[in-house]
Amino acid sequence: MIFSIWTYLAFALTPSLLWLIYYLRKDAHPEPNWMIVKGFLFGALSVIPTLALQIFFNLTVGQFLIIFALLSVASEELMKYLSVRWGIFPSAEVDEPTDVMLYLVIAGLGFAAVENFFYLMNPENIQLTQVAVMAVVRFISATLIHALSSGLLGYFIAKKYFLTGKRFSGKGFLLAFGLHSLYNLSIMLADHLIAEPTFVQILIIISVIPIGLIILNVYGFKDLKKINFK
Repeated sequence: MIFSIWTYLAFALTPSLLWLIYYLRKDAHPEPNWMIVKGFLFGALSVIPTLALQIFFNLTVGQFLIIFALLSVASEELMKYLSVRWGIFPSAEVDEPTDVMLYLVIAGLGFAAVENFFYLMNPENIQLTQVAVMAVVRFISATLIHALSSGLLGYFIAKKYFLTGKRFSGKGFLLAFGLHSLYNLSIMLADHLIAEPTFVQILIIISVIPIGLIILNVYGFKDLKKINFK
């Protein structure tokens, strides 16, 4: 069965929008709606240069699977960051540390929405239940990973930005890149080491690193709220 593009789009957007609603409800000082939409769209558009880089990496080092995987994650984290750096940072609306972290999360969710769309368009998803199950899996895995890894980078950038005016953190980027890469590599290894993984094994694989990232993100938001940058 072939679904309309709107069906795939609805299922692709739902995981990102649900996480977006969750994060926005936690924001003590709500951001303007137009800025939220802008951050989401810029994150979504960052998929385009990311794909270009990944095609290049595939042509040059595609035979080295791990190297290709690492470069792919690096390109994702870099482009999500640049979408906020160029699209959001110039705005006066970024007036408190938690804003930086929040907009990185929003950009990550925008990126994930487009990525979800391409995954759901897989010709093997011929049943509505298959599309729905894939959307649920990506809600608790890839979509969340994109938001959390971007949020972690946002935490380190926020501390630098409001203390020194610098808009990048090498330490934050390496940590976000490292955890995101570890998550992707763990799934790749599971595919090779476990012939027929059980539901429990899959659940463990896709939850350990997200749980760690959740803890770091919760700490990050709380820490930024406590520190006086003015």
